[in-house]
Amino acid sequence: MFRDTSERRISYEKVEARWKKMYTDTLVGIGNSRFCEKEQDKCLVEFHRHGVPFTAAVCEVDGFRDLIEKYGPEQGDDILRMVGRTLSNILLDDDLLENVTRSGFSLFFPLCMTVMNPRP
Repeated sequence: MFRDTSERRISYEKVEARWKKMYTDTLVGIGNSRFCEKEQDKCLVEFHRHGVPFTAAVCEVDGFRDLIEKYGPEQGDDILRMVGRTLSNILLDDDLLENVTRSGFSLFFPLCMTVMNPRP
């Protein structure tokens, strides 16, 4: 027996597009602060329920306001895209990167252990 699932596929694609729009920073193309909060909550739940460790870090583009004043907002946007791409390229598949402020990024490293006990 065959079934036409094209409507279901179109529906799924619409939901996926809405999800992406809701949780993605449109400028940098990575997770936004909503996504960050959602993923942070997941990490905390896993830690409290099962003791699953994680590490969180925040990084900021120093002197970003000065860069914008000197070179303009378009160049500032290019800098943020470059930083986002660079950080994305060095992270592992399970690591998370989010743009949480205009020039600030947060990183989550699920299952990250101490230096004495590195990732599995």
